[in-house]
This record gives sequence, C-alpha cells and structure tokens, in this order.
Amino acid sequence: MNKEQPANMDEGLIVFKKIDDGTFGIQGVGLTEGEVVTVSTKSGADREVIVKDIVDDSHGIQTALYEWAPDVDFVPGLAIFKKLDDGTFGIQGLDLTPGESVTVTKKDGSTREVVVDDITDLDENLATATYVHDGTEFGDDGTISFRRLDDGTWGIKGSNLEEGKTVTISKKSGDTTQARVVQILSDNNGTQTASVQPVPEK
Repeated sequence: MNKEQPANMDEGLIVFKKIDDGTFGIQGVGLTEGEVVTVSTKSGADREVIVKDIVDDSHGIQTALYEWAPDVDFVPGLAIFKKLDDGTFGIQGLDLTPGESVTVTKKDGSTREVVVDDITDLDENLATATYVHDGTEFGDDGTISFRRLDDGTWGIKGSNLEEGKTVTISKKSGDTTQARVVQILSDNNGTQTASVQPVPEK
C-alpha cells in the first residue's frame, strides 16, 4: 500500500489529488469508470463526482479523472466551473444574473468569487455562463479582461480603451498579458469591447 495514503482509504475514502499535469483528479480504492462516488475534501465537505478515465492503478489504489455529478445540489449564489462547448471554462448555477458576484466551488473543494458575464445556456433556472474574475470587469479599477466576441474570436472588455493603444489584460489565471487595441466594437455607458492583436515580444 502507498505509505502516503491514509489507512482509511481501504475503508472507501476517496480524496481529491493533484495529478502529473497539474490538474486535480480523485484517488481511492475500487474506483470504476462511470460510477458516481463521494469525495471527501480537506474542509470536511463531501462532493459527488463521476469517475472518468483511470490514469493510474498502484497497489490497488486508483487515480482517476472525474467530472461533477449532474445532480449537484445547486443553491442560489453558488456555482461550479463547467467546460463549455468551445473548450473554455464557464460556470453553472441557479438563477445566474450577468453582473452578479457568485461563489464558485473548484474541483479541489476550494472556492473563489467570480462575476457572471454572458448566459450561454438556460435549462429552467439552471444557467450556464461565461465569467470574469470578481472586480475585473464591473468595477472602476480600470482592469481589462478577455471575452469571446460575436464572431467567435477573442477580444477584450474594459473602459477607457483607445484604438492603437497597448493595454494590459487580466487573464482568468490571474496573470496579465499585453495586446494592442485594433478596433472599438461597442461602448455601453463607458464599458467597451474591442478587437486586439498581440504585442510582439521585444
């Protein structure tokens, strides 16, 4: 048995574990692809997930990829991250409203605050939406964020944008990058969207 694992893993305990590519998977005994399992988080809360691909099986302990179970116990004001059809990540939750701040539970059980951007799908009151980091788009701090434009390409959203000007853009990862504003596409009470082009590295 892997000495790093708690003894009660033999008793059915399943935990979140960072895997080789830096993402989170789950680890436990007797995992079966396709089954719904309960995963214990460091905070003591339990999460229901679906076992996906088994990526490692060592001494009877399996490590697997997973996705959230479809019957997530959604409550207003809480959301989860969800992969969208275009391959990017959005959020899913009850009664999401563009511009509102919601608490999103990450795969490792931790949480973060984000702001709902555009609603991309609505099933009764369960909404799927794009998002921006809390305070990066709807505040007055001058921060600029990426957003997907109507033609499917990526542009930016912010205030005080000027064509030809190089701006610093906040990415979802928390990092920043620079790009040059090509064309202002819309201006809604000072909140602008624009097309951009990368700034050549010096």
